[in-house]
Amino acid sequence: MSKGEVIIATTQMSRHGFCITRDYLERASQDIRLKGCMPIDVEHIHTVPPIGRIAETRVVALDDNVYALVAKLEYFELERPYVLPSGDPVVWRRVNGPSHPFASDASPPAILGIQYDPVNIDSEDDLQFIKAALPMDGAAVFSPFSRNARIPDPELIIAVGEALVKLFLVKYVLKPIAEEIGRQISAEFGVFMRSTKSVCARWAQRAIPLGKCRTYIVHIAGTPEIDLAAETADVDLFLGALTEEKTGEAIRHAHDLHQHIAATKIQYLLDGDGHWKFNYLLTSEGDVIGTPLSFDRQKRRYELSFSQVSDDPDATGSE
Repeated sequence: MSKGEVIIATTQMSRHGFCITRDYLERASQDIRLKGCMPIDVEHIHTVPPIGRIAETRVVALDDNVYALVAKLEYFELERPYVLPSGDPVVWRRVNGPSHPFASDASPPAILGIQYDPVNIDSEDDLQFIKAALPMDGAAVFSPFSRNARIPDPELIIAVGEALVKLFLVKYVLKPIAEEIGRQISAEFGVFMRSTKSVCARWAQRAIPLGKCRTYIVHIAGTPEIDLAAETADVDLFLGALTEEKTGEAIRHAHDLHQHIAATKIQYLLDGDGHWKFNYLLTSEGDVIGTPLSFDRQKRRYELSFSQVSDDPDATGSE
């Protein structure tokens, strides 16, 4: 390893019993080189702005046939106030260095995708109980992801399928639409909502630790990517905000905002009244723009993660 590089992942077994293969590390490194940099999240928390970006990576051999993904991390050190086209004040942060675009997820899955952390599932029976919630006309691909915090808060990522993403684009961006397209959207959205409602309701019952707030993220791939995120113990509040009207309003806002600021990703966070509010965005230059409140929450999370490390050196780690 050279000066300034840090290890962000290895092929060693994690505290949760998972192993990452060397091939996976090589693909991850190649993706960053070819597709763009990755955000540095605070403790894998996706609902606060990242603190920097991973711009350069490579795979190196360590001792005992262990391989590591090492990276040079770039932190957002420069800050200036900015005003969105809506008139809302935000904070614009960037790296003190050259631009590196964030990678973009422009291709939606063929069908509904449900991503979960196995650490939040107590048993295979609980996972099957959640999967069995899908209605007869619903279909989804369940896939695990891994975070190396000790017992991370439950998080469920719901990736909208290709057909509905295309219909969203037609209705809310390329409008006006034909009446038949409107009926198609309503039908596809109905299947999406029945599937999402059933899976989320059972996830809320079975995900561990019990009694914790759950994080739900509806991911809409495209340019820009759009995330509708909620941190709540009330799954009904989250599901109640996933109406055609409220979802469409967020999509329209994101694409209007994208006309003024070239963004790779725009996130909206659910407020206590069940409305989607702008939280932060990542730009095509590799910068981050967020509300003052989003950066306040980022700071609290960052300070909390350091206090956990002080109490337990194994409390945090890379993916």
